[in-house]
Amino acid sequence: MGGVAPVPLFLRATSHYFTGKRICREVVEGAFPIIQQEICPIGDIRGSVDYKRLLARQLIIAHFTKLFPERVTVKDFYETE
Repeated sequence: MGGVAPVPLFLRATSHYFTGKRICREVVEGAFPIIQQEICPIGDIRGSVDYKRLLARQLIIAHFTKLFPERVTVKDFYETE
């Protein structure tokens, strides 16, 4: 993941979390706290720490909704009942 650490970062713990799991909304959401522990963004001209933390979350959602559209959709994460 780029832009959330001083150098592009391979999210080892997050990758390990996904290993062997069937992708669904709950599994993807379960990765969010792990991601937040793994990254160490700095605030700079390109964005605040909070923005970069949100960006990491959004990138994971975009990744899995693109790769597994039959299992998770963008609406799964943003639509309210």
